Amino acid sequence: MTLAVVLLVLGLLLIFLEFYFPGAIIGTGGAIMILASIIIFAQQAASSAAVFAYILFVAVMIGLLIRYTLRRIRKTAKEGTIYLESDEAGFTASHFDRTLIGREGVVTADLKPAGHIAVAGHHYQASSEGSYLVKGAPIVVIGGRGAYLIVKPLKKDATHD
Repeated sequence: MTLAVVLLVLGLLLIFLEFYFPGAIIGTGGAIMILASIIIFAQQAASSAAVFAYILFVAVMIGLLIRYTLRRIRKTAKEGTIYLESDEAGFTASHFDRTLIGREGVVTADLKPAGHIAVAGHHYQASSEGSYLVKGAPIVVIGGRGAYLIVKPLKKDATHD
């Protein structure tokens, strides 16, 4: 019985540490230890009622551990946590040039629906608003998503359905 309890305590400790050092390896090790604890207890237990009670105890302990850990993380000072509250200076996701919205351009590589366009002599990645646009088709920029511009055809006859 003592081996089962030792494995349970070590497993709970590893799951606790997983919250502070994420990566799934520590948590997986904790889960394996807890599972081994249940198996060893079941082999040594005198009745199935004792095994059921132990499993229930383990489930309650895991629930309490997770609840305690999440509360502790929320109350941790911002300097003591690995979780960011805002963007880090200098590290931003790619974005499109908003000044290009409303500007006209031309398709330089077929948009199927994604491809390349040229606006004011500069080349950009773009995605059409659902229709296939052939190379040379005139377009207008209507928005963007990430680094891609979203365009639509200027003329209806530029689409190829």
